[in-house]
Amino acid sequence: MSPEASSLDPESPRRRKAPDDAAADLAEQAQGVLDAVKREVVNQAQTRPYTTVMVALAAGYVLGVGTPRWMTRLALNTAGRVAVSRLVASI
Repeated sequence: MSPEASSLDPESPRRRKAPDDAAADLAEQAQGVLDAVKREVVNQAQTRPYTTVMVALAAGYVLGVGTPRWMTRLALNTAGRVAVSRLVASI
């Protein structure tokens, strides 16, 4: 049986996931990443509170005042695309 035929066979273990299953898996992975980020931020805030506040202030200044809006949009758009592509690649 060819690889294309095995992906169409409902009994095949290599059967492709339905779009709903893939979306649910992606949402579950994204939630896991967000939970890990939240844990790390809380950990850093507890172990190094002043450093955490200074980093947050610096990031807020750079995003709010220190860079032009077009550059901020470009950076956030690029970061979002990279994050989504990594999540999709990990499926």
